[in-house]
Amino acid sequence: MIEIANEELTVTLLDANRDRHLMGARYCAGGYIFQIEDARLGPLLSGPTYPEAFDWFNGQGIPDSFAATPLHPRRGDDPSVLVLGVGLCRRDLSQVIRFDEWTVESRGGNTVINAVTHRTDDMEIRISRTVVLLERTVISSTTVTNSGDDQFTFTWFPHPFFPPTPSAELVCFSASVSIPEGAPFELKENGFISRSRELSGEGDYAALAHESVRGMTIMQRHPQLGLVAAQIDFVPSLLPIWGNDRTFSWEPHHDRSLAAGESSSWEISYHF
Repeated sequence: MIEIANEELTVTLLDANRDRHLMGARYCAGGYIFQIEDARLGPLLSGPTYPEAFDWFNGQGIPDSFAATPLHPRRGDDPSVLVLGVGLCRRDLSQVIRFDEWTVESRGGNTVINAVTHRTDDMEIRISRTVVLLERTVISSTTVTNSGDDQFTFTWFPHPFFPPTPSAELVCFSASVSIPEGAPFELKENGFISRSRELSGEGDYAALAHESVRGMTIMQRHPQLGLVAAQIDFVPSLLPIWGNDRTFSWEPHHDRSLAAGESSSWEISYHF
């Protein structure tokens, strides 16, 4: 694992090449934030099975994912797909066939840069992921470059896992949101989404409708810190929330289509 730290926070990331026993087809290997620890308060992040157990599908900390849109290289009957940030995987995403090699670089004690180039017979895609710790802010930025000849479309989303709080209040978004009927969540007058009942061990999901037009600020309730703030610089194409009895998460999806030679960059910042 890789650590970047200052007097207040320690950010632990998985090493994209050396920690593959903790990885699978679901989450991006480079820039995987496994835990953030406060010097006084201890660990600040959770997971669907944390702290008793861990598996690569559930994950923990702040992973992110391209797995919603696996790419299908032209390989005839080859039963594999390319998952960005991971490598070649089985079509059902149950197994990684080949992890692609990342370069991992630390700079100045507060920055970790990960980069990978995926190559197939008809695709060449470079991904760069940078995680920076500035005082109590963690910034995760991503750039995807299409170095091949064909256009492709992808979806990326962060999946931060926060520990449960005694309060029923969970999260507030800077844009207006609405909750689908029947979900175990409700929107309070103060703008916070709250649990309308205890969340199940298996987890409860809701895809929110929203009115964001220029990015979003997210305020997350936290049992030790009171609030954690996050900012995204893109308009979510989908805005799910999910939680069980051990964690709560939101997953703003970012959709892009890249023609040959095009790049796309975006970032999310977390303020602890």
